[in-house]
Amino acid sequence: MRICILFQQSEPKFKALVFSLGKFNLLFKDAMKIYKILVSVALLFFYHLLEVEVMEITYEKCMIE
Repeated sequence: MRICILFQQSEPKFKALVFSLGKFNLLFKDAMKIYKILVSVALLFFYHLLEVEVMEITYEKCMIE
């Protein structure tokens, strides 16, 4: 819940990166593996950066959506 807004904001960048990697003829499965790893690392990174007030704001926005 806390990180869904941050994830929504960064997800297009990861999709763009995966699309770029696809241009280098990576198999779709390989691209998805890379995508999942990047998302996991990014979420972990964002999680450690979150402050209490950011978590509260994010939580409220997630509850609305």
